[in-house]
Amino acid sequence: MAEEKPLSCEEWAKTLFPEQWVFSQDVTDDPKLTGEILSLREGKWKDGAMIRGTSSTKIMLGSAKGENLNYYYAKPMYPGLESKYGFTYSEEIIDNRGNIFGDNTFTIRPVFKVLADLVKNESNPWGYEIMMRHLSLLMVEPNFVSCERV
Repeated sequence: MAEEKPLSCEEWAKTLFPEQWVFSQDVTDDPKLTGEILSLREGKWKDGAMIRGTSSTKIMLGSAKGENLNYYYAKPMYPGLESKYGFTYSEEIIDNRGNIFGDNTFTIRPVFKVLADLVKNESNPWGYEIMMRHLSLLMVEPNFVSCERV
């Protein structure tokens, strides 16, 4: 019987990726305000940990050289964040005796394809009707920035 090899960091990280990612945005009649900038709506990894990096990362349809016009790409939310954006997982590893071993962590800048694109009227927290767009996406490439496992 062959001995099982431990998962590489990237293989381990892939076991935590959500099945689908849901992004949303307010929709207005002004295309400059709506645009193609969407924020992550449901942000948890498969183990229940929060997806970090949502305030520095947005997604946009491909528009740069080498990108596909039909796919969405993780991009920095604002200029100046080019080296700091991405979706991050981090878990501190502590054994049952209280010894801290460090963090299992990874950061990705994924590429997504569309599963569903829905626009519907919803009530905002103040009771006003607003149009919301919900984009359900499937990751086609994680694009690892970093991955460390203790």
